[in-house]
Amino acid sequence: MERIKHILVLTDFSSRSLDGIPIAKVLANAMGSKISILHAYRLLPDLAKVENSTGKTLKEKIEKSLKEKINVLNSKFFTAKEDLDHEFLVELGFLGDVLETYLIKNDPELIIMGAKGIQNNFPGSMVNQLIKRSNKPLLIVPQNN
Repeated sequence: MERIKHILVLTDFSSRSLDGIPIAKVLANAMGSKISILHAYRLLPDLAKVENSTGKTLKEKIEKSLKEKINVLNSKFFTAKEDLDHEFLVELGFLGDVLETYLIKNDPELIIMGAKGIQNNFPGSMVNQLIKRSNKPLLIVPQNN
């Protein structure tokens, strides 16, 4: 088996999407891979009205919240004793667009994502989007892994 140098894990911070991290860690430990954990987010105008925020302050609030989540996840999944090259990335934009740009710039050999399940023999819309936009191997972690 060829060595996988770079693994990309996609997350929306749901428990389902986080199921990909332990699997990425096992593979990374075995192959000496780097792990990148990517989250894409959008600024929703309706949310800005509810929060009475401008786009800039809404972005700042969201980014602060995301940094806090990342700190919790970093403590939960990675220890100081582990010598695993990993990073958490947060990008503003639609996931499909963010992913396409990331794949061009970083060229990971494997993409991992959790999925809520497969309905009527078809994976969810995010998996379909990945299949259409990427020629990389995709490891889908099913709901009952």
